[in-house]
Amino acid sequence: FRKKEYHSAASDFLSELTHRPRHVQCLYYSGLAYMEMGNMTQAVQQFYRTIKEMPRHVKSHFQLARAFATQGNFSKTEEILVKTLEIFPAYIPAYLELGKAAEQQFQLEKATTHYEKAVSIDENCREAHLQLGLIYKNLGKLDMAIKHLTKAINLDPSDADALYYFGLIHIQRNQFDKAAEKLQLAVKVQPLHPFAHYSLGLA
Repeated sequence: FRKKEYHSAASDFLSELTHRPRHVQCLYYSGLAYMEMGNMTQAVQQFYRTIKEMPRHVKSHFQLARAFATQGNFSKTEEILVKTLEIFPAYIPAYLELGKAAEQQFQLEKATTHYEKAVSIDENCREAHLQLGLIYKNLGKLDMAIKHLTKAINLDPSDADALYYFGLIHIQRNQFDKAAEKLQLAVKVQPLHPFAHYSLGLA
């Protein structure tokens, strides 16, 4: 599995499960292997089997929710993530996944509540700050966007996306010199950034 040979890994896990059908680790990792192969139906089945054997296995609940999100079943995703948080209320990946699910349904205000919750648990959650920066930018709340993008960049100065979004905010405010500065940094840390070069031309 660690070598990313997922077909072989799944085969080995299933072979072991013929002898020990209730082995939680084999059930869980076979589910992960199926996810990596894009076989969400089998992944869901294995995660449900894992949860049957160990109802409070947080990671299985979480990966099950991700599998449903991949299939576009966001109501099921949210239902399972709520259950995950009942087991482990401070499980930040669940809040991040809830935020992503809300974003994919264009429920931006709802997404911010989940990301803000993640930040309240861990103020250094870079991914939550990045997503909050993007959402607040799109909602026109530029001061809030700057606050979270600044935090994301402080946590990781090589975060090209945070630098890019910051540059776009400066363009919106007609601060073209500042925009160019941020966009040039984005290109420096990620030379093939898909949008930074184009936006740099606008600045």
